[in-house]
Amino acid sequence: MSIFKTKYKIFSFIIILTFGFFSCEEEAPTEVYKTEPGAPAPKINSIEPSDSIYSFVTGIRIAGENFSTLTDPVMGNRVYFNSQLGSILSVSSTQIIVLPPDLSGDSIRIKIISPPSIPIAEFYPLKVYATVDKIEQFNPLESVTAIDLDSEGNLYGFVTEGLSGKIYKVTNDGIKTEYGTAPFPSASDMKFGPEDYLYVQQSNNERIHRISPGGGAASIFVTLPNTADNMRFYDFDENQNLFAAGTRTGIFVINHQSGNARRVNDDYRNHDIKSIKIYNDYVYVAATYNGTNASFPAEGIWRSQIISTEGDLSIPEVVFDFADASIQASSLISVPLTFSSAGDIFVGTDKENSILIIHSDGNYEFLYPGFIEPTSLQIVWNNGKFIYQNRTDRGGVFKIYADRFGAPYYGRQ
Repeated sequence: MSIFKTKYKIFSFIIILTFGFFSCEEEAPTEVYKTEPGAPAPKINSIEPSDSIYSFVTGIRIAGENFSTLTDPVMGNRVYFNSQLGSILSVSSTQIIVLPPDLSGDSIRIKIISPPSIPIAEFYPLKVYATVDKIEQFNPLESVTAIDLDSEGNLYGFVTEGLSGKIYKVTNDGIKTEYGTAPFPSASDMKFGPEDYLYVQQSNNERIHRISPGGGAASIFVTLPNTADNMRFYDFDENQNLFAAGTRTGIFVINHQSGNARRVNDDYRNHDIKSIKIYNDYVYVAATYNGTNASFPAEGIWRSQIISTEGDLSIPEVVFDFADASIQASSLISVPLTFSSAGDIFVGTDKENSILIIHSDGNYEFLYPGFIEPTSLQIVWNNGKFIYQNRTDRGGVFKIYADRFGAPYYGRQ
């Protein structure tokens, strides 16, 4: 054999390998099952829903023909989203219900392999939204210590800048602008209140600041008479009372117009309160307990009923013991609470699955296990089906599709 022929064969072999490699881009992996050339080809007729599909959450109904009815992972159907497998929930010869994998994009291609048929059914394009989506407007160098949203869904973040702080506004279309300033570097809480004032809390401080509607410099709204009454967290009720609390301070109620403040319940003087939330005429707190009441857990959630329009409270009752879910609140800066419209309590934690859901019957579960990282510094519901999570240690701010509505927030007009 001549050298020319040998080189020619080697060159041709390389071309074949190269062509084969590029022609297989985004194709589904080679299957190991036995095919039947005469088997009817699978066909996709329609996909529902056609929009508002979220990764690993939204069940997609694929209607069609000639799908395998087997549930075997090899001999049954395989549904690929680009090159990633979806999770099949149910199958029939004319329908497949599937969850998309953890991917997002405007032009996802669906491919269905349905043994023993050789042809592949395809659908293109499909738009899939990210269920957990990072807000890129806050960069990794920015320390965001508190977040909130206004009634239009715009996001606000308190960012440390030297010995002071700046509040940035991120609109729904992603435009980031400076909204306000604060004479302290870190905020433990931030909430919109009546008449669109933005209340900003310097951590462990007896002064509560607020920013006027439209933005600007934060000014002192109220100073509590005792410098030991250091506030950290607050929330508004439907009567527009501001309930504030901190470490062994008890709970204060503050009139949003006059600024008059009074302690309404001494029963919380032995609680290190990690967050406070109003729901359905009750004040809920996440806290650690350092008192002598043997019926109280060391760490958990308590509540007191609001029994007057002025904000008077009933005695505390235990809602949930954090030990049941292996949560150690004492090691956390905050344990944020929020509520779904159905009354489920959502709790931000430092667990591997960061958001705990406590149901009204006391049972609990985690939101999207394996997909939401710790640690949750704040979790805030918008007016729709999204929770915004602020993570500690410059972990970023994330928009999470919760697939349910949040309860009303009375400070957001």
